[in-house]
Amino acid sequence: MKSRKDVVMTNPENGSPRPAPGPDASLADVEADIARTRGELAETVEALTDKLDVKSQAQHKAQEVKQAAGEQLHAAQAQGSALLDQARDSATDMHGNIRPVVPVLAASLVAVVIFIWWRKRR
Repeated sequence: MKSRKDVVMTNPENGSPRPAPGPDASLADVEADIARTRGELAETVEALTDKLDVKSQAQHKAQEVKQAAGEQLHAAQAQGSALLDQARDSATDMHGNIRPVVPVLAASLVAVVIFIWWRKRR
């Protein structure tokens, strides 16, 4: 069994060794060291408990995924809105009237679709 002077604790702030109080330490020093060690142990146990809590981890990950999906949705909506504005600008003149080319193209497209449908029926 190790004696008290052989025990070396690690400093949680920087990971450097923190020696235990020596044999000439006062009762207050030993009690302070015990209190500090208990606090560190409580933090370690809490960290391990959080790490091993699968339900909590799953909820946290679900929240992250939900937030990321919301951000992507907003980005897609903004991009769709910009494309719609661009299409409107392309299809209308300065006064907001539909350009004459648009109905001609639409009628041509309908004629092509009807022709293809008619050819397939024959």
